[in-house]
Amino acid sequence: MSGPGQSSLRVGFTWLVIAAVAYLVWLVCVPNIARSRTSKVNGIINNLRQLDGAKQQWALDHGQTGAVLVTEQDIAPYVRHPPGRVRPVTGERYILNRLDQSPAAELTHPVLKRPKGTRIRLNETNGYEIILTK
Repeated sequence: MSGPGQSSLRVGFTWLVIAAVAYLVWLVCVPNIARSRTSKVNGIINNLRQLDGAKQQWALDHGQTGAVLVTEQDIAPYVRHPPGRVRPVTGERYILNRLDQSPAAELTHPVLKRPKGTRIRLNETNGYEIILTK
């Protein structure tokens, strides 16, 4: 037989279990979401490095330097994965620029609290810099 207090005890216990499960799910998901966002930026930077390396190799093979504009067709044989071009991470658009400039990625929608139109490019220290465009 159940007494008058047992029903409310079961309800309280059920809510406690639900709260504990929700907390465990939160503990697992939040770090993965944060890691996912930073991995997107890392993916973009890796694509920029691959494009920059392809531009430099093309320049060496063709004896070019300075303000020469490089096209996707020029560097396609030097880009490995996927063959001929890089795969966008978040739908960004890549801008090759001239040989004497680093390639850039322009965000086509907000990523990591950066607005659409933000550009990411490599800098001289093999890092990257964020450029807000208006």
